[in-house]
Amino acid sequence: MCQQARSRILFLMLVLGAPLIVCAQSHERFSVEPGGADVLYGVGFLETDFKFTADVTDAKCYELDFGDDDEPLEITPGPDGRAVRSHRYTKLDSYVAVMKAWRDTECDPREVPIKLTLEVRVKAPPPAPQPPPSYAHFFVEPSDPKIDDVEVPWADFTFTADVTEAESYELNFGDGVVESEIEPDSAGKVVRRHVYEDPKVYTARMKAWRNTGELIENELLVSVQSPPPPPSYARFSVMPSDPKIYNDIEIPRADFTFTGDVSQAVRYEVDYGDNVVKRNVLPEPDGTTVLRHIYKEPGNYEALIRAWRSTGESVEKKFFVSVQAAPVPPGPVNRDIPLWFWLLVLIAILSLVGWGLKAVSTGTDLVTFEPKSDRGSVRVIGSTTADDSVSMRVRRDAGRVVISMVSGERQ
Repeated sequence: MCQQARSRILFLMLVLGAPLIVCAQSHERFSVEPGGADVLYGVGFLETDFKFTADVTDAKCYELDFGDDDEPLEITPGPDGRAVRSHRYTKLDSYVAVMKAWRDTECDPREVPIKLTLEVRVKAPPPAPQPPPSYAHFFVEPSDPKIDDVEVPWADFTFTADVTEAESYELNFGDGVVESEIEPDSAGKVVRRHVYEDPKVYTARMKAWRNTGELIENELLVSVQSPPPPPSYARFSVMPSDPKIYNDIEIPRADFTFTGDVSQAVRYEVDYGDNVVKRNVLPEPDGTTVLRHIYKEPGNYEALIRAWRSTGESVEKKFFVSVQAAPVPPGPVNRDIPLWFWLLVLIAILSLVGWGLKAVSTGTDLVTFEPKSDRGSVRVIGSTTADDSVSMRVRRDAGRVVISMVSGERQ
């Protein structure tokens, strides 16, 4: 009983699973290249060959419509059941390509076919890569003292050659010096410095060989000017000798320093104006000369400093030197007291006397009297304050003194 049930179940599974197995093996595909499996449309450039592939299981006939003005194509599948065709679009646009496939008939339009579509995008091709521009640059300029160790600016020049795809260079500086087979640097250039010996106009030639074997050359005129003359100057001065510089100054009023500083000077001459002249004085290494002179007598002198240059030229300058007489020593000190001092003392004494008299008059009253009777009694009437004191001075013959207060008065 159980075995019969098991057989029936297996039969049902076989009947129901057969269509599923057939469907699993069946496929319908329509693809295009350039594109890809993960791209549902084709993308390419103008004049690109697009490859269309139709692959339908058991298909007997295909029809491909590329979506442009061309007529659809009826294609019989190959032994593998697929149909492959290439197509080139001539306009920039988006197209819809359609594939139709028939399994039972030979492309019968009355039958309903299997239909699949694809979008194809045609873009303008990118610009073709252009070769780098070809150039050849040759130039010369005075060397830059900010960059190079230029010692002779008027004769030091820098040559530069820059040629595309150059393999080697040759530089002829025009004064008999030639550098050949010079390899360029990483940038393809060559930079050379050259110092000319004589002022002149030179014709320099520069050559470059490209890796194609092509020879590029050029000529440059280099004008080397004569060296500029050194700056011309003449500075003269006469000053009293400085004790901070010279420690042996004994007569400051008569000690003077003469200085000459003249460009290209080879010798100096100094006339101090007091019949003393210094001739053929050689300059110091820096071209200057410094001379000291002490005048013996006070007075006004006319000095002259003259210098001769290496060119034979002479320059000079005159100075007026004033030598002061020796200062007069100070005389004895006068110790007499001047009259104005005594006047001040007199004024002070008078002021003190006046002040004392004023103090006496305001502080104490003195009264002198004589008795009017034989008995020698006298009566003094006056007023005072509680703080005042009363005193009486009595002559010898006075017998006694009586002071009494009457009606608030002190007698």
